[in-house]
Amino acid sequence: MAQMHVGIDCIHFVHEVLAGTGVVQRIKVPKYDTGIGYIIPSNRLAEQLEAALFCERVTGEYSFGDIAVLKTGQTSAHCGFIAPPHLWHAVARRDVIRSPLVLWQHRFDRALRLTAEGWRNKPA
Repeated sequence: MAQMHVGIDCIHFVHEVLAGTGVVQRIKVPKYDTGIGYIIPSNRLAEQLEAALFCERVTGEYSFGDIAVLKTGQTSAHCGFIAPPHLWHAVARRDVIRSPLVLWQHRFDRALRLTAEGWRNKPA
């Protein structure tokens, strides 16, 4: 369970929001080095989210609750929730941040929209 004013990273943030709203069953997110986000390509992160969740790629306008997968460097990835005109996201060991969506749009790899509740494939 997430705690107020305790650092969280982007993956744990997305999981906490989805679990806290009942979209997915809460699981223990597999341990990983938060620094891995600096070297994992955004397409790999997006593919992992697409494999785990019932979702589809957004081809039109973004809607509240769409999951943004972002390129934050040549080989780095980040994710958060779209709530036009904002992006809600978390940076490792910091609080959740609300940023203007327009500042991040040039970094979008893709946006994903949930199509059903639950896990397609529960992460191990």
